[in-house]
Amino acid sequence: LFGDVYLCGGQSNMEFAMPAEANASAEIAAADAYPHIRIFSVGHRTSSATPLRDLQTVWEPWQVASRATIAKDFTPHSHLFATFSAVCWHFGKSLSDRLAARGSVVPLGLVSNNWGGTKLEMWAPATVFDECGVSPPPMWNAMILPYAAGPMALSGFVWYQGEADTATTATAALYRCTFPKMIGAWRDAFRQPTAFFGFVQLSTWCGGGELAEALPAMRDAQMGAAALHGVAYATNADHGMGCAIHPAFKRPVAERLATAALAVRYNESVRWRSPRYVTAEQTTPQAEGTVTVEISLRDVSPAGLHLRRPFNYFSPGYAAAAPVAVDCTGSTPVSPTANVSMALMCAWASLLVDGVGWLNASAEATAGGRTLLLSAVLPVRTSSAARVLATSYGYGPIPMLSAYDAGTNLPVLPWNTTLSMATWAQPPYAPATTATQPPYDTRFFEQRVDHASPAANATWRQRYLISEAHWGGPGSPILFYTGNEGPITGFWAACGFVTEVLAPRLGALVVFAEQRFYGESLPFGRIGSFSPAALALLTAEQVLADYALLLTSLKAQLHAAESRVVAFGGSFGGTLATLFRAKYPHVVVGALAASAPLGYYSPTYWKERGVDELTWFRTVERVYTEAKEGCYETLVRAVHLANATARSDGRAAAAAFGLCSPPEDADAFVFWVTEALESMPQIDYQDAGSPVNATCEAVRRELQGAELLAALAAVTRRYYGVATDACLPQTSARNLQVAGGTPGDGPAPASSWGYQSCSETLHPFSIPPGSWRPYRFSLPALTALCRQYYNVTPDLHRLERWSGGYAIAGKDSGHSNIIWSNGRRDPWHGGGFLRAADALPGGAVFVMDSTAHHQDLRLPQTTDPPELTSVRAMEERIIRGWLRESGVGGGVGGPSPNTVHSSVS
Repeated sequence: LFGDVYLCGGQSNMEFAMPAEANASAEIAAADAYPHIRIFSVGHRTSSATPLRDLQTVWEPWQVASRATIAKDFTPHSHLFATFSAVCWHFGKSLSDRLAARGSVVPLGLVSNNWGGTKLEMWAPATVFDECGVSPPPMWNAMILPYAAGPMALSGFVWYQGEADTATTATAALYRCTFPKMIGAWRDAFRQPTAFFGFVQLSTWCGGGELAEALPAMRDAQMGAAALHGVAYATNADHGMGCAIHPAFKRPVAERLATAALAVRYNESVRWRSPRYVTAEQTTPQAEGTVTVEISLRDVSPAGLHLRRPFNYFSPGYAAAAPVAVDCTGSTPVSPTANVSMALMCAWASLLVDGVGWLNASAEATAGGRTLLLSAVLPVRTSSAARVLATSYGYGPIPMLSAYDAGTNLPVLPWNTTLSMATWAQPPYAPATTATQPPYDTRFFEQRVDHASPAANATWRQRYLISEAHWGGPGSPILFYTGNEGPITGFWAACGFVTEVLAPRLGALVVFAEQRFYGESLPFGRIGSFSPAALALLTAEQVLADYALLLTSLKAQLHAAESRVVAFGGSFGGTLATLFRAKYPHVVVGALAASAPLGYYSPTYWKERGVDELTWFRTVERVYTEAKEGCYETLVRAVHLANATARSDGRAAAAAFGLCSPPEDADAFVFWVTEALESMPQIDYQDAGSPVNATCEAVRRELQGAELLAALAAVTRRYYGVATDACLPQTSARNLQVAGGTPGDGPAPASSWGYQSCSETLHPFSIPPGSWRPYRFSLPALTALCRQYYNVTPDLHRLERWSGGYAIAGKDSGHSNIIWSNGRRDPWHGGGFLRAADALPGGAVFVMDSTAHHQDLRLPQTTDPPELTSVRAMEERIIRGWLRESGVGGGVGGPSPNTVHSSVS
C-alpha cells in the first residue's frame, strides 16, 4: 500500500488517546470505515546516549485502522494515555475525508510518537540548540532518529506540545528560539527541507506562579514558527475545558490542522488561517461615557466576522450532558496548599485607558464584518477625551474568544498590543545623533582611485567602522556591511541585528565600509568629488573592488587569513551585497541581502515577473489602504488641497506648513509633501510608532478645509523631523525636489546618488492618474536632465548586463549562499527576489507580510511581529551553516538549500 505518511509528535495532549476523547464511542466506531488508513504507535520513555537505527519499543506495529486498533489501552492506570492518539487520528480521518471529497482516495499512514511532560528541546539533537543556551537529554537518538534511518518517506509532521515549556515567561520566550530550530532539525533528518509541519496553538489550563503571563506569551512564541515556509498552525485556545490541562475536545483542532495540510501540502484553495490583529485605532465612542477602539484584522474571509458565546466559558465537560460555565469570579486550587484567582485566568476583551487602567470591553463586529469594535464604559467623572493606550483580547490562560470568521468558523486569535503614539524614526539613513561614545572605531584605508586602470596609482582615504568587541581573534568570522548611498554611521545605527546580536553570538569582527563618494569617503575632496569627470569613477564595479581590496588588506593586517567573511546590506546595500557574493565568492562565503531591489534594474525580465512602472507606487497605495479604510483617499484629497492652496494663496500654505516664506514653486512644494507620504511605508516599523498608522490616525476622513491641511502639515513636518515651533526655510522644500519628479528618487545635480540615478540606477516608476501626484515616467525628459547635469545618458540595462539582474537567481544560475529578504510593506520589495524558484543553493528567500524596508537588519524589539523573529532565527542558522561548511566555527545548524519562507498566500 502506497500513500502519505505523517508523524504526530509532542507531549501528553498529543498522547491523549481516543478512549478519552469526547463522544468517544461514536468516534471509535466510525474508524471501521477507514481501512485505507494505517496506524503505528511507538513506545514511550526511551532514550539513548548514542544514535539508534531501530526503535527500542513499539506499542502498536502497523495496523489497519478499525474500532479495535485505534482504542487499545496499554496504560491501565489511565485511559487518557492509551492508543491511538486522538489528535493524530482525527487529523488523518479528516484529511482522508477532504481528499476523498475532491475525488482522490489517498492511503494514509499515521505514526503516533509522543511522550507526556517532555520539553521541546528533548525532541531534537542537542547541538541544534547551542545558541539557545539549552542542553537537552538524549531522547532524540531513540525516538526520532530511528525513523530518519533511510530515511522514512514522510509527507509531514503534526505537533502538539509546549505545556512543559510554559513554567515562566522566560521559558516561553525561549520557545521562539528552540521551536524553529527543532522544525529545521526534523526536516533535515528526513531530508525534506520544506515538509509540511502543522502545530497546535495551546489550549487552556490554570496555574500559579507566572502562568497568567507565560501561557499567552507561549501562544505568541509558538506563532513565531508560523512564518516558516510550509509551517501551518491550528489554534486550540478556544476549545479548552477550563482549568483542565487535557481538554477532551481534540477533533476541532485536528480538523483545523487537516484543513491547513490540505492547503499547504496539497495546494487546495481553502482558507485555514485564523483572523489576526493588525492595527487598532481609537474612534468616536459608541455612547456617551465610553471609549471605543476599532481593530483591523487580516485573514478575514469575505463572509466577515460574527460573534457568539465563548466555548471556553460555557462548554460541556468530559461526559456531562449539561454545559458547565467557568466561574471567573472565584478561585481554584492549583496545588495542595495554594489557590489561584480565576479573574487572573479568564481573559476577556479589555482596554487600557490613560489615567484609569484596564477596563473590560464589549466586542462588536462592524457592519461590513471586517473589523471589530471594542468599547468600554468609563468610570464616573472620567474625561470623555480619555486616551486608549492598549488593547487586549483573550490574552490569558483561558481566552474568552467570541469573534469568529463566519466563513471558516475560525476564531480571532488573542492579542495584547499597545497603540503606539511615539514619534517615528527619522528618514532612512539619517545619521545617529548621540553624545555617547560610539560602539566602533573609525578608521581610514588608503584605497585605489581606479581599479580598472592598472597604471593608475592614485589613492584616497576610505572611511570604515570597525568593532573588535566580540571578535574571537584570527580564524573567527568577519561580518562586513556593504555600505551604500549615505554616511556609514547611519547604517551602523540601523543594523543592530548584525552588530548587537550576530556579532556576540558568532564571536565576529564587525566592519562597515563607506561607499565611495558618500559621507567622508570623497576621493577628490568635498568640492572636486562632484564634478562629472570625478563621478565617472562611481560605479558598482569600482565600489565592490574597493570592498574586496579593503577586506584583503585588513585580513592580512590582522593575520586573519582563515577568517571567513559574511556580507550584509540593506536596500541598495543589499544589491551590493548580492553582487559582492556573486562577483567575489572567494572573498565572502555568503551574503544577507535585505530589501535588495536589483530587479528594478533588470527591465528585460519585468513582464515575466509581473513588474511594471506602477509596481512601486501600488505598494504605497496598498499599505495606506490596508492601514485604515479611506486613508489613502483622504490623503489624496489633502494633497490636492495643499496643491490648490500653494497655487492660490502661498501665504496660507506657508502658515499651514510652517514655511519661513510662501512656496516659490508649487510643484516642488507638492513633491516635498508627497515624498514624505511615499517614504513612510518603507520605514513603517512597529518600534518607531508605525508612521503609516499614525498618519492615517491624524489625517482623518471627516476633516475638511483648514483642519485637513493642518493634519497633513503635521505629519509632513513630523516625517522631516521639524520642531513644532521652527519654520522651514523655502530652500529646504525646493532642494528636496528630485529633478524630474521621479517617485522614490531620481536624477539631481551635484549629488552622488543623483549621478548614480543617471548612470546605473534610474527607476522607471510612474504614479497613476487620480493619485496625489500623477506622474508619468519619461526617459527622454530624464535623459535631457542627466545630460544637462553630468553629460550622461541613462542606461536602464547597465546593471542587468553586468550582473544578470533577475537572472542571478535560481538553482541553475551558478551562484549560491545568498539570503534575500523582503517585507511587503516596503515599496522596494517589488524589485526583489520573491519567488520560490529564486532560491539559490545554500540560500533562502524570505517574504514577510508585516515588515518594512530591511527590517530584519534592525535591532530586535519586543514589538517585532513573530514572523520577523522567526526569519532572523533562520538567517542566523543559515549563516552558521556557511561558516561551518567553510571551516570556521559558527555552531551547527547548516544552510537550508533552496529554502523559501513566505507569508504571501
